[in-house]
Amino acid sequence: MRSLSRRDIFPALGATALAGIAAAGLAKPETLTAAPAAKPEGKNPDARLIALCDEFCRLERKSEALFEGPTRIDDDDERTPHVIAVMNEQDPVLDEIVSIKATTLAGLKAKTEALVAWDKWDSTLNRKSHLRADVMLCDLVQNLLAVSALG
Repeated sequence: MRSLSRRDIFPALGATALAGIAAAGLAKPETLTAAPAAKPEGKNPDARLIALCDEFCRLERKSEALFEGPTRIDDDDERTPHVIAVMNEQDPVLDEIVSIKATTLAGLKAKTEALVAWDKWDSTLNRKSHLRADVMLCDLVQNLLAVSALG
């Protein structure tokens, strides 16, 4: 059995985000902000998930810096082991992200931001895709980010 790559896992992450969006659209407004149980420390129930997504984004910026900017490495052969090292750091973070179900809009937003950080979800590129799911997922991801910025 082959191991899953990031390209295999992220569509599942996107589908999870979309399911959460759909559930949020059907939920009563008061249930979207109510925590399932009061936490003594008053933390967001998705605090761990949000922290993991932030870490994933930080690692992605570290990887991107190897290609662009003042710390870039121009030689592909020299850069590749550094990129692989960052990906090896990201993999356990990603595994944990996809194992946690977001329970708040903040958690869904964090997962969406991690997806966008990794794949950019450029609407013009994805609209040229022959895969309708790519086009729809791209549009929904961009909509989620826009709506979450409002509230």
